[in-house]
Amino acid sequence: MKKILYFPVIIMIIILLSACKEKGEMFSAVYFQMDSEIRISYMAYGQDEANEFKSHIGEVYSMYHALSDNYYPLEEDSPYLENIYTLNSKINEDVEIDYELYLMLEESNRIKELTEGYFDISIGKIVKAWKDVILDPDSRDDEYQIPQSVFEALQEEIESIEVQENPYTLSESNGKYFIRINHADVQLDLGAIAKGYATEIVKDYLIENDVVYFAINAGSSTIAVGKNRNPERKNQQWNVELIDPLFSNKYFGLIELRDQAIATSGNNIQYATYNGLRYHHIVSPLTKYSMHYYHSLTMIGNDASLLDALSTAFFSMSPETIALWLDAHQEELGIEVILYNYDGTITTHLLDTIFVGY
Repeated sequence: MKKILYFPVIIMIIILLSACKEKGEMFSAVYFQMDSEIRISYMAYGQDEANEFKSHIGEVYSMYHALSDNYYPLEEDSPYLENIYTLNSKINEDVEIDYELYLMLEESNRIKELTEGYFDISIGKIVKAWKDVILDPDSRDDEYQIPQSVFEALQEEIESIEVQENPYTLSESNGKYFIRINHADVQLDLGAIAKGYATEIVKDYLIENDVVYFAINAGSSTIAVGKNRNPERKNQQWNVELIDPLFSNKYFGLIELRDQAIATSGNNIQYATYNGLRYHHIVSPLTKYSMHYYHSLTMIGNDASLLDALSTAFFSMSPETIALWLDAHQEELGIEVILYNYDGTITTHLLDTIFVGY
């Protein structure tokens, strides 16, 4: 989770709502949670139901914001046991945690295995070292350039931090759930999955309540949509334009979505340069450095939680590694990928989605 509030404009959804009253009305809600502005449009049968949906959705995002926060402790009157901030200070202890946090940590383990270690929530200490330089203007010669002395000191710091093969242990006993962090070099960071995880829960909640018309824009980097109610939209689809990471206020393409989710990672929000390369906050667990294969990477599929995590994992994979992974998993998981490569070219790995380049 990010330390300060960002409004990343990596992908933008164009929401066009019909004014007709058939099958309920469209309502909207805005939340400032998980370091993002989250905007949701949804159908409900009257104001009372809309208020019920709005309240429940706000509670979901608020809970996962509190549990996954790795910068601030829980409030004194918090109903939760621990969050990531407090867990990171408790090494070699069996600490009881809430079931909801336990499940998110289990899912993180599953995705780590699925990506053969490219997704790893235990490298928060390394990520923090990079962010301390990238986000600190005093660490740079000018707005973006990292001085050689600062870069060399950063290299020395991250080389002293070991990526652990068994960073933490999850356990359950008598209906209670526990975590043990196994090494002082481990700092948990759920920033690459928490927002997508919460968004997937919100999406499922709306679907379970028979809401078929909705759009969730979670800080623009994570989106989940149902059907579009605008009668002018063919096949009830939503238009999503993809922001060009190299040119502000420009787009490089458009896709159409319905009953799907999308997640984008990019190097154009938190970064600084060294020797002409962008060093950013998405750090490879294998090298401990940010990689330079892509400027942005957009993933399309059904599970916002999985997409959020995979977009981070894929950002550190070479094009060849991504191709091999997709050969093994694409059809089974229904994952599609649009790569904005470091040389400015676009590569797509699509199944059904149509991408229109600009």
